[in-house]
Amino acid sequence: MEAASRRALDVGWLRAHRAARRERAGRGGAGAAAAGGPAAGGPAAGGKYLEPYRDVIRERGAGFEALLWSSRESQRARFRAVCEMVELQGRTVLDAGCGNADFLEFLDGAGVGYRSYLGIDALAELVENARRLGRPAERLAVLDFVAETEAFRTVGRWLGGPPEIIVFSGSLNTLEQGQALAVLERAWAACGEALVFNFLCSGPNDPPPARQPGPARRFETLAMLRWALARTELVRYRQDYLCGHDGTVAMRKGGRITG
Repeated sequence: MEAASRRALDVGWLRAHRAARRERAGRGGAGAAAAGGPAAGGPAAGGKYLEPYRDVIRERGAGFEALLWSSRESQRARFRAVCEMVELQGRTVLDAGCGNADFLEFLDGAGVGYRSYLGIDALAELVENARRLGRPAERLAVLDFVAETEAFRTVGRWLGGPPEIIVFSGSLNTLEQGQALAVLERAWAACGEALVFNFLCSGPNDPPPARQPGPARRFETLAMLRWALARTELVRYRQDYLCGHDGTVAMRKGGRITG
């Protein structure tokens, strides 16, 4: 898409986003956070799944370390897998749990011609840091997709239609498996074309999810695949990019999976 057209989409989303924020901010509490700004309590909003991130933010700030990635190389390996498994060209991409919006930087660096990018994160500190890093403010919003069960539909209202592709990269890692599946169920219902997510795989020598000390949680790989295949036959799965320790699922509602 031409840069002018993309900017027009971003401005249109920003206007809708700000209007929703003004409307809902008057209600206070979670409504303000869902509208794109932190609630009255700011970072205190949200559940225990956010505590590992907050702990690092308090100690080291809202930079790369606060995202809980093991390294920038592993982060990029996950990003590459996402881009190889689903077509992003010409699509509206929702980055759910965007952190510092590093995925946006990766897409631009790789020359992926997405139609528009929107990033949401529950932690205002991470979104603000993304803006300080030069990520476009009009493409970012504070929104908790776990606590706010209508988060993805809220984004759809801002856009004037469902986001075509919803991506979770690393943003499910501090959730219990059941929590993650509930989030994915809502995202699958809300996406227009495809849902892509990665997770830490559980192998035969890993403890069951209920016994994991955290903060990052490993999910049962076959359970995640069964969930995906119960909703569409158009499923791809990979775990070859980080020595089998991480898996990516791509699900489509129609057409075909890339590759």
